[in-house]
Amino acid sequence: MNKLEAELASLRSRAETLKSRKAAADAAFSYAKSKLQAHHLEGDLDADDKVRAKLEAALATSAFTRDGFADALVQVQTNIAELEQKLASERFAAERVKSWRAIWVSSNKRCRIILKRLAA
Repeated sequence: MNKLEAELASLRSRAETLKSRKAAADAAFSYAKSKLQAHHLEGDLDADDKVRAKLEAALATSAFTRDGFADALVQVQTNIAELEQKLASERFAAERVKSWRAIWVSSNKRCRIILKRLAA
């Protein structure tokens, strides 16, 4: 169980890092999109093909990066949910074993008491 708890903590930490990086990628995407939009609205559309291509490339790169972080975050969150389920199952099983042992010990004590009374 300790191994699962350590793995869960690691995944949660990774999820937080991915959230932070995705937020930064979202900001970079918004910035690139606004720069391209400004170029479309104010730039020389006939003469600035190189500028437009550079802005489009920056937008595409930022979108790719943002989507990559988003996809990774979804996968890590799925892994966290699966691991939490597994950990809950193991904890439940451990509690069940503990309960059965307590019942067995109690039953065993009663049997000894009855056997002593019968032997007397």
